[in-house]
Amino acid sequence: MFLLAFTRALPRALRLVLALAVASPALFAAGAEKKDFNLPADSAERSLWRFSTQAGVPVVFSPEVVRGVRTPAVEGALSPREAIGLLLGGSGLVAEADEVTGSMVVRREPGAGEDPAVRGGESGRSAAASPVRPVATASDGAAAEPEPLQLSVFEVAATADDTYGSATSTSITGTRKELRRLPVSAEIMSRSLLDDLGALEIREILEFAPGTGAFLLSGGTSDVQGNQAGDRIGTAVGSLRGLSVGTRRNGFLANGSSFDGFSKDRVEIIRGPQALLYGPTNASGIIVLNTKRPSFERDSLRATVRTDSEGSLRFEGEVNAAARLPGEGGKRVALLVSGFTDHAKFWRENNEIESRGLYAAGALRLSPRYTLRADVETVRRHAVDPTTVRLSAPANNPVYGPRNNLPLRLLLRQDRAADIFDGRLTYANADSFMTDMFGEIRDSEIVSVQLEGQPTSWLSVLVQGGYSYDDRIRYNSGSGTNLTPPGVGANPTGEWAVQLTPSVDPIRTRERAWRAIANIDVPRWRFIKHEISVGAETRRSSSRQLGERWFEIDAGGDFIRNPAALNNGFSGRTAMPSLWWAPGSQGWDGPEIFQSRPDDVIELDGRRYRRDSVRNAFPQFVTAENPLGFSNGSAGINWTERDNHAGFVALNTEWFDGRVDSLAGYRYDFLTNSLLPRPFEDREFEKGSYMYGLNWHLTRQLTAYYAHSTSFQPSTGLTTEN
Repeated sequence: MFLLAFTRALPRALRLVLALAVASPALFAAGAEKKDFNLPADSAERSLWRFSTQAGVPVVFSPEVVRGVRTPAVEGALSPREAIGLLLGGSGLVAEADEVTGSMVVRREPGAGEDPAVRGGESGRSAAASPVRPVATASDGAAAEPEPLQLSVFEVAATADDTYGSATSTSITGTRKELRRLPVSAEIMSRSLLDDLGALEIREILEFAPGTGAFLLSGGTSDVQGNQAGDRIGTAVGSLRGLSVGTRRNGFLANGSSFDGFSKDRVEIIRGPQALLYGPTNASGIIVLNTKRPSFERDSLRATVRTDSEGSLRFEGEVNAAARLPGEGGKRVALLVSGFTDHAKFWRENNEIESRGLYAAGALRLSPRYTLRADVETVRRHAVDPTTVRLSAPANNPVYGPRNNLPLRLLLRQDRAADIFDGRLTYANADSFMTDMFGEIRDSEIVSVQLEGQPTSWLSVLVQGGYSYDDRIRYNSGSGTNLTPPGVGANPTGEWAVQLTPSVDPIRTRERAWRAIANIDVPRWRFIKHEISVGAETRRSSSRQLGERWFEIDAGGDFIRNPAALNNGFSGRTAMPSLWWAPGSQGWDGPEIFQSRPDDVIELDGRRYRRDSVRNAFPQFVTAENPLGFSNGSAGINWTERDNHAGFVALNTEWFDGRVDSLAGYRYDFLTNSLLPRPFEDREFEKGSYMYGLNWHLTRQLTAYYAHSTSFQPSTGLTTEN
């Protein structure tokens, strides 16, 4: 459905609201299909908007006509005719239904006063008193011509969520609000925009949002030794206002490795500290990645195939199925499944990413008041990410001296590398054997469940829970790798070669969390309307990082240790020596260890080596400063655990019939930040954050606002303000 708002900002001019939908004339027939209605008690203007949305019926009315009229709550499985009858009965308003077009026009009932009485009431009122009557048609004889409705000149403003943007957001206070009524700087990029841009990853999406960017966990520069446009080095993360920015999935869980857009429905970019919902955050803001939801209304199937000039190939498919469950209560169920497989290639010959993912989301409408949702997403990503090779040669070497430590790219640009690899070295494959040969495998899984409900017309609730994990294995060659000419240094190959020292850097992160939010709709009092949001959450996360190398083992698979050297950097073991790789004779893809997931056991020169943590723990090395007994101490070991419990409240107020909006919120966090294995560095924080702001709607299209928000950094305890 597409909603359009028509207004004209002239004194006492007619302001019309037109809700357009594809409606069937059968909707108003005696046997019209029943729909699930959930219309809380509210002003007639808002209730008619909600009715049009839920019924799929076009409604035309003048806000001047319905001003001051309140309607009762209407709930249950009803036909549109029954629902509008319960909504308007006794209000002094009448809805005229056109049997041909399916549209409705709301007028004052003949004989009603200029200002209809303000009323409340309950949804139990009989629909027999419905003020719905058909508009006469040609078959009615002489009375076929209805009285024309005179419309003033109006302007059109789109408010649909299926355009390139969105008019609403749930990412500020946890409940759906019109963006124009929130004092924040935010952009929302819809699924339609993402599809038309052809953006596949979040980093590509951010390139099209003002004031945002994408930087990478490694590389990212544009100088002669860094990366260039089109490179994909490492895992993309975002920047906002020139600072790093975090991401949240559906405004709740950490995003893990799910940077592919296949499961995302829209992206919300919110600037400034946003501690109210998200707790300790960066000063730059937050990026919220909202996932797709299954539709109760339709079955659909979608499949795409994409390729490009570099030879990339991507398959993506999506299916949505919906059904009504047998029995009373109008229960419905819907399921959406989406998946992809992608082999991305780039202008550099050996820079490529292979990834695949699966996303499944289910929804169960338990009743018109409650909906239960659950989803699971799993993604695997394998990236081979080259950087820059440097030449290494004696400074006084008559042949290679002028090239000593010059960037290889510069040599290629000047056409001075013809004698390297018999001239087969080109600018496109210069990074196939690298300064830091780098690869990464990431496995990510996210599971979430949420319950949405509206127990009464004035109370709505949201309960969320879930967990995420992200396992990342980075394997690299060690820093400072040089392309060395034959006969120079320790190069034993007799040709140009690169010396590599393989290592692995596994990083494991986990998060479990739940959150509950209640939204209270306070009845309007004169020119003031309040909405109060109250919430609480608890979150536990952990991250562990400990470098690994390959160490020599005996015939039984046990490490060969020197008991006298247990407390050294390798726990008394012998590390696998460096490898020499000659691309000219061994191929351009690098050593086998960098072409696939690193093996646990490697054989080299008749010896066997097994992958293990660089440092092991031994009871004899336990001290107060090293409670787990790691060899060579605990410095440099990165194990972090965090527990966060918080409560928050927000007050959203409309003043002067919506001409001014205000938002005030406060959050209190109790947080424990543990740096393991050093418990003496545990830090506890109890800190409050707040936000407040004011919107002044100068016109329908122009709003002036002021906002102030704070957050804090758990690592330092410092407060950031915006």
